[in-house]
Amino acid sequence: MSPAITTTVVQTVKLSPALRTKVLKMLQIYAETDAQMKAIKTAKVAALSAVERLFEQAGEAEALDQGCAIDGFKLKVVMGRTSTLNVKFLMEEFGVTAEMLEQATESKAKKPYLKITVPGGDEEK
Repeated sequence: MSPAITTTVVQTVKLSPALRTKVLKMLQIYAETDAQMKAIKTAKVAALSAVERLFEQAGEAEALDQGCAIDGFKLKVVMGRTSTLNVKFLMEEFGVTAEMLEQATESKAKKPYLKITVPGGDEEK
């Protein structure tokens, strides 16, 4: 009898022992790489915070706001901004109907991807 894997859709897929072994090995590599990436991200965030702190302690935080360069490294505080269409306001103030919004809305399919969830970890794509 072949080993089985159960999916979220509750379909049982029978795999050959050779395929199961190969896939499991790749999933273990994926999990190890995921852990390494998380550690690297944590170290990167810590280094970024330390650089900001150093500028603040030296009283030169304004240099980050204006942008500066040190031996080819460019540093600048980037102020992000997002905007969202207020549909309720549009409908109330300008008489836009739900049908009009639906007609003006375009829908595009996204590229499919394989989602792997590491046991005990967060979901990643």
